[in-house]
Amino acid sequence: MGDIERVSEVLVQAERAATAVGPVSDLVSGGLTLDMAHTVCEENIQKRLDAITVDPKTVTLAAPEKGPGDAATAAVPLPAVDAGLLGPMSLAYKGTLMMGDRKIDLDITRLVSKAALAGAPSWRVITTQSSGAQSAVDTFDLDATTLLPRRWAVSQGPALVNKGYKQLGITLPLYHAHGVASEEFIKLSGPAGEGVRLPAAALLVADKLPANDPQKAVATAYRKAYSERYKEDVSTFGGHAYDAMKILVKAIETAGADKEKVRDSIENMKGFVGTGGVFNFSATDHNGLDKSAFEMLTVKKGKFVVYK
Repeated sequence: MGDIERVSEVLVQAERAATAVGPVSDLVSGGLTLDMAHTVCEENIQKRLDAITVDPKTVTLAAPEKGPGDAATAAVPLPAVDAGLLGPMSLAYKGTLMMGDRKIDLDITRLVSKAALAGAPSWRVITTQSSGAQSAVDTFDLDATTLLPRRWAVSQGPALVNKGYKQLGITLPLYHAHGVASEEFIKLSGPAGEGVRLPAAALLVADKLPANDPQKAVATAYRKAYSERYKEDVSTFGGHAYDAMKILVKAIETAGADKEKVRDSIENMKGFVGTGGVFNFSATDHNGLDKSAFEMLTVKKGKFVVYK
């Protein structure tokens, strides 16, 4: 097995393990993961969706009393991993990403190095994908013994922009997109992050929302539960996944297992309060959110606050 295949196999196994274990820090919901010539297209996604059937009567959900890795989750079957697959290495190769009928050629580099996360030996896999003038950086931390994922952080590029902006002495306001909406972005930016602005869901400032805000109770409860269980700050991305699952569960509870009825239930769902906003769906609007779902935030003293 060559180096490229070896690293790709490790990451595929790690992603499967992440699915079995539960949330991974800063995992971006709705994103695309590329491994070598791995392509994702609408046809394949639709085939997978068509294969999913759920009978609510056969599903039993019980909240685990303990966190991942202890007796409460010991019964979860994990994929077999071979710790010998990974070692220090640097790789460079080309890949192709298909998005519908659009083809994107990528230059990919992967650097595997030893690291320590919370004092535990780990492997750090840093993947840089570049296309033209654009690039994205993913950092994947794996347990050195089990190769189970411990952290997946996406794209430090905006933090580097902040530092360059300060070094150049530019005084105009710097705006980012909502893709940087996590506490990790502030930590990576350091003092250079002070004053930057971005639109983001109210989840990041849940404790600062007025008492009569319809999202305050939901966002505050999610933030508290997530932080207490996983011992890390929330990001809006985990909130997106939470909202999606709650919407699906409500639709199944209302409509039963029939896929078309579940779809119709979601399309008729109004006033659903989530961490990302108040959702009002329709047959022509599957996003369900408008501009009111965003707060304009800024970074002040190392914290997100509502910009005024």
